[in-house]
Amino acid sequence: MHVNPDYYTALLWNRLMGRKVLSAEVFETHYKNKTEAQTPQYVEDSIRVYAHCTHRWFLEKHAISKRGSITLAFINLSTHVYHTINMTGLNLGIRAEYVLQSPRRKDQHLGLHSYHVQLNGKTLRVLDHQIPVLPPNWIFDRSKKLVLPPLSYGYIVFPEAKNPVCVTPPIPGPGYPPSA
Repeated sequence: MHVNPDYYTALLWNRLMGRKVLSAEVFETHYKNKTEAQTPQYVEDSIRVYAHCTHRWFLEKHAISKRGSITLAFINLSTHVYHTINMTGLNLGIRAEYVLQSPRRKDQHLGLHSYHVQLNGKTLRVLDHQIPVLPPNWIFDRSKKLVLPPLSYGYIVFPEAKNPVCVTPPIPGPGYPPSA
């Protein structure tokens, strides 16, 4: 059994992105080195960011009782530029990163032509008809900057964000409350 990369994207979206949508903007990012900074690309054209309150599935799965958690979905459309997003002053706390990319061949990403995808650097493969576990990369260093590799997309969960919009109980899904 083979699973296309977009399956994992949709699966993570459904597990991480709650129903409450937040406003998100990228004002400025920093390039990894000065030679790449001269690449004629506009940040607003190569980075997409979306923010939601975190889905209840993630909070329950990781035994997080705190409300106010937010999840960012991001896409770096740049083919060669690593974007670093500085989030100092936001006091978002620890984070769980799910960074998806195509595998590399001869130091080049296969991009949209790949039938495989890597999560945090590890290629995802279905074995014995079982979808692999999709573990996040936990970042406990609160000062560490968020680096978005070229041609990558993914999700960043901030369980300690304490966003007031996300503190209220989540909107119940279909089938709630359960009928007797």
